[in-house]
Amino acid sequence: MAKSKKSRQRAHEARAARHESHAHDKPHQHLPHSGTPENRAYLRRRQREDLLAFGEFRKSRGALPMVIAVVVGVLFALGILAWVFFFI
Repeated sequence: MAKSKKSRQRAHEARAARHESHAHDKPHQHLPHSGTPENRAYLRRRQREDLLAFGEFRKSRGALPMVIAVVVGVLFALGILAWVFFFI
């Protein structure tokens, strides 16, 4: 019984430590209540941010999205050239 209690206690401590380490990863933003002036201001601000960031890749993902976009663009251009040369 003591062995089981000790094991449960270790498991609980491990979960608590994992929770503590993940709790500080991202700041939490509490959203305003719907229909309030604060909510309307929040929505306007988020819409402006979305418009300004349109077409940008998230910086946290590294260079992979840019590499994928370049490869897709090159393949698309090659496809258009092949189509043009095929029908000429």
